[in-house]
Formats: sequence, structure tokens, C-alpha cells
Amino acid sequence: MSETIGQPGGTALPRPLGVGEILSTAFQLYRRHWRTRAVAAEVAGEDPNVEQSYRFGFHRLGSVLLVSVLVGLAIIGGLILFIIPGIYIGIRLCVSIEALVIEGRRGTEAMGRSWGLVGGHWWHAFGAVVVGGLLTGIVNAVITAPFGDTSWFVQAVAAAVATVVTLPYSALVGVLLYLDLRARKERLTMETLKTDLRASAA
Repeated sequence: MSETIGQPGGTALPRPLGVGEILSTAFQLYRRHWRTRAVAAEVAGEDPNVEQSYRFGFHRLGSVLLVSVLVGLAIIGGLILFIIPGIYIGIRLCVSIEALVIEGRRGTEAMGRSWGLVGGHWWHAFGAVVVGGLLTGIVNAVITAPFGDTSWFVQAVAAAVATVVTLPYSALVGVLLYLDLRARKERLTMETLKTDLRASAA
């Protein structure tokens, strides 16, 4: 798959897509993964080691990709049925990655954990996701909008910068929502969080 880029004189050059975008998506998931781990460690009062966070990210990358694909398919399935079921499913599964990273749950187990945590607090999770998404979108727009009429390469660089700026915030929102849901349902303590982080790193 490719996209043509207009050139002066009517010449159209193909811009390769596919492999590069897949790798970019995988890298973004990886960065979100280890960033989520680092944020959770900071919340637990630990000093996250960057090297350990990167190593943990590589070790769990396959699981993150699997959960991301499964969540995406579930949401698409809900959207095919109707828009509302897709939104509902998306929110019920919104802390699947956090359950994987912090508790070490894999695949459908992480999705089931998210489903259970959000149950009874759907509107609370929906509000957090919407507000977080709006703020992230605004920051992305502020950074990328000035480069809307430039070449695709400059736009890609601007988008990458926007991702670097907003990713820590997105990870923070996800972790805090996950911890808040656990606190509401399970009386989560700091010691329990530290135990989960140690167990998931094993």
C-alpha cells in the first residue's frame, strides 16, 4: 500500500506505507508500555530504573501487542453491531494494558480484569477517558496544526514530537484511572501495588 505525493510538474512519487507504520505503531505501544510501568512505580514510591523499564518493555512487548489487537477487534466488533456497543466495550476494556503491565495478566485475562474493574464505574471511566483524550487531542493539534501545509515528512516529524509530548500524560491518565478503579473496588494499598509490580517483573 502506498500514497502518492504531488510534485511540481505533475509528477507523483509514492510514499511507502505499511511496514514503517506497523513498526511505528509497535514502537508507540512499546513506549506506552514501559512508560506505564515507570508511572506505576513512581506512584508506588519507587525509583524506576530506565534500563529496567526498557528491558521490561521488550520482554512484554508481545503480550502488549496481543492485548492491543484483541481489544481493537472487540471494539471493532461492537462498532459493527452499532456505535454504542463499540463505545461501551472500549471503555470496559480501557485499562487492559495497565492490568497487563502492573499485574502481569496476559491476553484475555488482562481484558477480563479491565472489564471487571470498570464494571459499576463505567461513567466514571468514560469521563476520565474523554477528558484525557480531549486534552491530548488539543495538545496534538497545537503542535501539528502549524505544519498542516508542509511536506509529509515535516508533518510526520511534528506528529512524532506531539507523541513524545503527550505519551507520558496518556500513560499517567491510564495508570491513575486503573489505580482509582482498584481502590474503589478492592481497597488497594501501596504495599499491594508494590507486590503486584514485583510479581509482574518476575
